[in-house]
This record gives sequence, C-alpha cells and structure tokens, in this order.
Amino acid sequence: MPGRKDFFNHPAAHTLAKSGIVADYFARWAAKLVQSPAGKIVYLDLFCGPGEFDDGTPSTPLLVLRTVLNPPPEHRQRLEVRKRLLERLQCVYNDVDPQHVEQLKEKVEALANYTLLAHKPLFYTRKVEQGGLAKWRMVVGEHPTLLFFDPYGYKEVDLQGIDEFIGPYGSECILFLNYHALRRAASNPLMSGHVKEVLGGDAVEKFLASDDEDSTPDANEAKRIILQRIKDRLTQRHGRYVLPFELATEQGSTFHIVHVTKRFEGHDLMRDRMARHSVPEWSPKSPESVPSFQYVEKSQLWLIAPSFFQGRTIDALARSLLEASGEYSPSISFKELYERHSPGRLYVKQNYKAAVRLLVERGEARVEKDGSEYSRKKLQAGKLPDACVIVWNR
Repeated sequence: MPGRKDFFNHPAAHTLAKSGIVADYFARWAAKLVQSPAGKIVYLDLFCGPGEFDDGTPSTPLLVLRTVLNPPPEHRQRLEVRKRLLERLQCVYNDVDPQHVEQLKEKVEALANYTLLAHKPLFYTRKVEQGGLAKWRMVVGEHPTLLFFDPYGYKEVDLQGIDEFIGPYGSECILFLNYHALRRAASNPLMSGHVKEVLGGDAVEKFLASDDEDSTPDANEAKRIILQRIKDRLTQRHGRYVLPFELATEQGSTFHIVHVTKRFEGHDLMRDRMARHSVPEWSPKSPESVPSFQYVEKSQLWLIAPSFFQGRTIDALARSLLEASGEYSPSISFKELYERHSPGRLYVKQNYKAAVRLLVERGEARVEKDGSEYSRKKLQAGKLPDACVIVWNR
C-alpha cells in the first residue's frame, strides 16, 4: 500500500468514485439545508490533503466547493438557492501537514467565483485526536454540518464522537473505511488496544484471523461483523440511519463509505446518490433493477455474481413486505411503509414501488387512492404516489 505522500501521486479509480459520491451528496444536502431558516451551513473536512493530485486531478475538497462556485450541469441550482449557498456556506479544512493546507488554500482561493463566498474558508493544521470532535463542534458551532472523516489510519477514529457530533439539526457524517489500514492498526501492538476498544475485540480478532485477501468469504464475513459493530457504535445516541457503500479495486481490495444521519430525508437522499454511483450502472428508469451499492473497477466485475446483491431482488423485497405486513395492518400509506421498512436496506424507492406492484399482481395486496382502487395501469408504469394506501388482503 502506498504511503500518505505517495497517495497523492495519481488518483486510483476507487478514490475518484469516493470523491464523486461525497461531492454529489454535499451538493444536494446543502441545497436542501439552505431552504431552512437563516444561518450557516458547514462542510468540515478533517483530513483534507492538498486539494489536487500531482497530475492535477482535483480531490474531494475542491470538488465539493466547485459544486457551489462553478457547478457542473448536474449540480446547478435555481438562482435563489445558489445565492443562499454563497451567502451561508462555511467550509472548514484541516490537515496535520501544514504544506498540504497551504497548497489547498492556494487552490481554493484561485477558484473562479471564490470572492462570491460570504464566509471565506477556514484552514487549520491541528492533529485529530480521540475525543477531539467536541472541540471541532466548538469551531463550527451548532450549525448544520456535513463532516467528511477520511483518516489515513485508525488512531483518530472516534465512533462515539461522530455519534455525538451529528446531534445538531442537519448534521451528518461520511466516514471512509480502509480495511488495509485497519489490518495494519489492529496488528500493531501500540494500536491494537484502541482498535479493539472502538470496534470490539471479537470483531477485530475475527478480522485478523481472516484471509488477507479482501474478497474471500472469511474476509467478507469479518468485514460484515465490523460494519455491524460500527453501525451499533454510531447509533448509540443521535445516529439513527447508517448506510454503507463498498468500493472494490482492481487488486481485489475493498473499502467502505459509511453515511450516518439522524434524519430519514438525509438517509434516503444518500441512498439515491449511492445507487446512481453504483457500478454496474443503475438507472431509476429501471425499477426492477436493484442497485449494487458498490463501485467496482471494470476488471473486477466478475465479483458481482457471488457477493454483491446477496439475494436482493424485487421478489425478496415483496416477500419481506408481506412478512412484515402484520405490523402495518390493516393498511398503510406508501410513504409510511417506505419510511418504516426501508431504513438500512439496500433498496431504493423505485424498488419498493415495483415490490408493491408485484404484491398486487399476486393478489396479496391492493392499492387505493382517495378511497378508490388505484389505477393498475399507472402502477404498471411505476407511478405510486406517497399518499396511496396499501391494503393487505387477508
């Protein structure tokens, strides 16, 4: 694995995918938050790096800021929304390497439209330590904050601190997990105690005992246990919704992006963005298609069959809804059904519409709107308004 300085020589494909998801989600998160009452919204990157790779490719900090200053077509907002973004956005960048911070500062200030920002970015060179997120909350105040937590190692990881950090309204975290770094830290006598404290000794021991090749069944099971432990730690107080996205490299290594929020709206928004960044490509125009929630470099597409979808089909979702129907009897609106059943599940809203349609076709449920049976033709076309009511046939 390359060292931290070598990392910025040239971007790996999975690194570009990671940055794309973060920037894409930020643009939509920010656009929604600025429609709430006045006040700052904050983007906080505690391991920001220099802002560009040696070949000139922009990294996450610049990509995020460009969605506001120089938005590409997919991120262009209405004039009023963009005006609010320029007035209310505060970016806060930190890196323990002063040279990286200085390089990023130069690149940020050179961006077109930089002078339109009402709140100029803040730059720090602080060491991120255990329990230190409370200090960063003091820096950003109680404003809605999107925290991007992408540490090089694991000594800085503070899952309880992240859970506390997202307490204020609109605050969320995107955490990046590097399993090679985790294995190094867990194998280091100076770090193993901390890693076991964060993730649990049983999970770490199972991970260390698994094959060093990330794609083996043992390694996948160990990572599943670690992800569950992370979810448990992130949802002790404020965190409610946790969503993972896997990145697979040409060398067979895997990483995870983990999003945590206390708002269903944020959870569902990230689920939609992760689905659209999945490889193989997924389209919302194909509701029968279940997104992989993984990014796979082209040479690794053979991995999809054994491990990616894990039994996730429209039929499996329909059966799950039917099994849970006792909790939603005798009827439930589609909106409530989706919000109650979908958290933590790797299905998108279009999949739920397809699953309801399948239940109707099987005679196991019917759909009503305003007290009358809803048009099956519209249902077949994938149209199912939130206000429609699902009635279970007993």
